[in-house]
Amino acid sequence: KAKKQFAGGEILGKTLGVIGLGAIGKLVAQSAEALGMKVIGYDPAMDEITVHEQISPTVEFADLPKVLKESDFITIHVPALPATKGMINVDAIDQRKDGVVFLNFSRDVLVNEDDMAEALASKKVKCYVTDFPNTKSVNMEGAIVIPHLGASTEESEDNCAKMAAAEVKDFLENGNITHSV
Repeated sequence: KAKKQFAGGEILGKTLGVIGLGAIGKLVAQSAEALGMKVIGYDPAMDEITVHEQISPTVEFADLPKVLKESDFITIHVPALPATKGMINVDAIDQRKDGVVFLNFSRDVLVNEDDMAEALASKKVKCYVTDFPNTKSVNMEGAIVIPHLGASTEESEDNCAKMAAAEVKDFLENGNITHSV
């Protein structure tokens, strides 16, 4: 009887903005297109030709302001670098379409949580979905906060162990350092 309280919206025909088109962003963009979404992508390390050749000829390559302005849903997939920390802040939020849904499964420090909380309260952002629970995010009205479990499957644990062994071997045999933290 109360199912209307759980009503959502369709994604078919909506626009997904993908910030960061690396390994994960690429898969998200391709999956969204397969589900009937229009995809606009931004990645400062890529150009339009690379995006069309490596991801999809129908992904629109754009600058960040256009992605923010035209997307119904925005997902972020960039590393935590000095240039990206807090990149989703009041300035970025002010460029967004009203009622956008923002998804952050990348890094917690990319989003200024005080600015996101204010955007949710003002309805500038309809929903914030993240897997970085903390005292701020779990108390935001309009946020869906889940545990950060992406690497907690049996398969991912095995893959991480194999990757670590391969990287140690590559270092010992060739002197290469990959994925250094």
